[in-house]
Amino acid sequence: MRLLAWVIFAIASGYIFWMMIIVGIVYLQLLDGYALHVTFKNYPWVDYVSAFGTILAAFGAVAAALIALFLERVRSKREAEAKRSMSSFYLSDICLYLEALFNAYQDLWVLAHDQREPTLSCLVSCELIREANFKVPDFPRDSADKLAQAVVFYKVEQAKAVQIFRSIQSMHTRASSMMMQTDDWGQSLLSDVEEIASVYSSVCSLFDWARRKKNGYGKVPYQLENALLNMGANEQIQAALAKF
Repeated sequence: MRLLAWVIFAIASGYIFWMMIIVGIVYLQLLDGYALHVTFKNYPWVDYVSAFGTILAAFGAVAAALIALFLERVRSKREAEAKRSMSSFYLSDICLYLEALFNAYQDLWVLAHDQREPTLSCLVSCELIREANFKVPDFPRDSADKLAQAVVFYKVEQAKAVQIFRSIQSMHTRASSMMMQTDDWGQSLLSDVEEIASVYSSVCSLFDWARRKKNGYGKVPYQLENALLNMGANEQIQAALAKF
């Protein structure tokens, strides 16, 4: 960086030096009573110096722009590294959201199961949804945004985070639609529960990256069963998912 800075300084200084000479010559040419202007105007080197100075200025501008981009990238990468150190907290917030969403579905499923309502692929009544007090938790957008900024320089983790956010957006929209529904709901509850557990598993797999572990989540996948246990799935829903 210091070398680049000195190069830019040398180019800019040379350009300013030659431009001062040219300005001085032009000034002499404009003054009456000086014979020097007759001599200077007969030499074409002034035009060459002017053209050379313009070229140097153009190269200097390009070099300055490249250095600015490089410095911006370095700054962004350092910020991403700092956010990576905090990624465990962002991932924890997302996990808490998924746990709350999972518990809302589980309570609805248990109530439907106890009342012997169809819960696999048939309709779930609006009365049952209201009775279960089904509510969609608030999604931690700030943590998600910071996590997205932290993975921007890591292609594998970025692709995984993008997939997680897409799945969460789909689940959140579907859950909100069910909460506001006026007709019976035809979506499979177990299918939703299984998807939440799968996304939870994917989020937890990023903890190795956030904690800078060398093994990585790719070699030791986070099992779906562990995700269900960590989210507090009861035996009934675990057994139902095993048969689903």
